[in-house]
Amino acid sequence: QQEYTQNKQQSKSTYFYSNPKLSRAYTILGLSPSVSNEAIKQGYRKLALENHPDKVAYLGEAVRLQAESKFQSISEAYEQVKEYRNIK
Repeated sequence: QQEYTQNKQQSKSTYFYSNPKLSRAYTILGLSPSVSNEAIKQGYRKLALENHPDKVAYLGEAVRLQAESKFQSISEAYEQVKEYRNIK
């Protein structure tokens, strides 16, 4: 049982380091791959609130569009991590 668990963890870490999209997703979220699923959810929520386009709409269209782009990157990164970790 312990050997199976070690092999599974090793294959996950190998996949993480060999998958640049997943590595980039963690970087965008500002999180380490070793954090808990709950920490990932909390980190995503915090970034989403800070970077939501509606929060900066009063600063002008250019700023809103930039925030929209960043918000979209954050959302896509979270979806990749959720899929990889099977987070519901």
